[in-house]
Amino acid sequence: MREASLPNIIITVPKPDNYALRIMHYALCIFTVPLLYWVWYFYFIEVGESVASRVGVISIIVESGESVAELNTILHNYGEYIIGRMGIPYRQREISIISVAIDAPQDVISALSGKIGNLKGISAKTVLSNVKSDE
Repeated sequence: MREASLPNIIITVPKPDNYALRIMHYALCIFTVPLLYWVWYFYFIEVGESVASRVGVISIIVESGESVAELNTILHNYGEYIIGRMGIPYRQREISIISVAIDAPQDVISALSGKIGNLKGISAKTVLSNVKSDE
């Protein structure tokens, strides 16, 4: 084996003819980089920094009633972020229009809007204010 050194890191390069060492090397490369990323993410994002909260409105149009139960479940799961919601049935067109006011980090708002938008017969659009808070 040859060894190449970087600052405080030793990289072991296996011989090309040793299959087991090549597999171990590839596994180390494949699993170590994501592991280091997740350690960094949870340390700096989840523990170290507070994420700015944004105020926004999610506008939802329900064209088909088949996904209404799923929509209510999703909204219930994000209830801690929801300021209020208003629903208007538009009977002439057989649709419902829902506005959801929300105060949450931008990634939470995007996740909620994406989950709602993926439901069959339901579309959603989000508008965010420029007001941020570090709660």
